[in-house]
Amino acid sequence: ILIKTTIDVVRWLTFQGCALRGHDERFESRNRGNFIELIKLEQMTIVLRFFDKEGFVRERFFDVIHVKDTVALTLKKEICDVLSHHCLNIKDLRGQGYDGASNMQ
Repeated sequence: ILIKTTIDVVRWLTFQGCALRGHDERFESRNRGNFIELIKLEQMTIVLRFFDKEGFVRERFFDVIHVKDTVALTLKKEICDVLSHHCLNIKDLRGQGYDGASNMQ
């Protein structure tokens, strides 16, 4: 999805004769460039940490998911989809977050 979207954005900007570059790519800038403004992709990485049968903490990377937004319901649906794909029941899991903020839109 990421590569296809990137190619589509570059093709569209090229077809329109628009520059890809901007003056300043910082998030708060008003002149980030056409490419940066159009590419706006949201993604979520799912990593599970658990105790194995011997009591050691294990960590496993599960997936990188491209999401249309970061609204709580969207993120919950994507997490549940990944867990069910791996035959894990969400009712058997507990979560912790350490990003210092709640989900903001």
